[in-house]
Amino acid sequence: MRPVSDLLIVEIMSVRDWSDVDTRRRIGAVFDRHPTIRPNLVGFTDPVTTPLTTTMAEKLAGLNPESLFDDELNLDRQAGADGPEVFGSIAVAPAWCGVDLPPEVKGVYPNLMDVNVDANALDADSLLLNEIEEAFEEWCIAADAFYGRAFLSESRFQYHELLDRGIASGDLPVIMPDPKARHGVDARFIQDVYWLNCFGPAYIERWGREQVEKAGVRRRELANGSFLVWATSHPFVFQPEVTRIDQYEWKQSFYTHLGTNVFRHEGFALGDPGEHVPTLDEHFRAARKHST
Repeated sequence: MRPVSDLLIVEIMSVRDWSDVDTRRRIGAVFDRHPTIRPNLVGFTDPVTTPLTTTMAEKLAGLNPESLFDDELNLDRQAGADGPEVFGSIAVAPAWCGVDLPPEVKGVYPNLMDVNVDANALDADSLLLNEIEEAFEEWCIAADAFYGRAFLSESRFQYHELLDRGIASGDLPVIMPDPKARHGVDARFIQDVYWLNCFGPAYIERWGREQVEKAGVRRRELANGSFLVWATSHPFVFQPEVTRIDQYEWKQSFYTHLGTNVFRHEGFALGDPGEHVPTLDEHFRAARKHST
């Protein structure tokens, strides 16, 4: 079992066809452009033991798509002089790849790629942090992400602790998990605000471009109609003394301009699926529209 503390976590989600060879090649090419975070072990076993003997672009493009439907592809890199420890996975959802599935299964979860980097190798001014930032943007474009986030693991731990505290005190409603939700994606809300946030075109259509441009400290529009929004200039914003999810000042512009009921915090009211945030089907339609 890999340790999950002291990590910088990148998660990229998409409802486009990741069984497409060119898409997988583009995703892999991002790793190749950033060799300090490129895995050197890639395979379907856990732990992964198969050495990467070619480029990541060639490796991903050469995989049988059906093997990606059956299991997660695991990525690993041991720490060394040329870079930090990195591990992650790529999971492809057949529902978005033209595979005919029963109605109760189709579209219940997105494609997901996660990349975890040893945060002990980072600081606010490090070149490696800049490289991760660049790779995040490139992955969002290559994967045609409808949503992405990057954050420190200690922030996620605190979020769940404060969530439990808020539910116990009555400041947060008890929410039954959506049986169709996967990878932390819910059609009723977004979990939290993060250092890096990628909002796909369906979010932009829902909230309005002018509102998105008021959130965070920096924004960039991507070629597929998504927006990359920095909540803070770097991810090292953890405050152990915080007692509420919404106590972080840098989250307030997201609540104000994108909607107080969009993110799960002490001030929000739970909506119905699709009421405050798009459903996966809406993300799928928006992705198709912006690719034509």
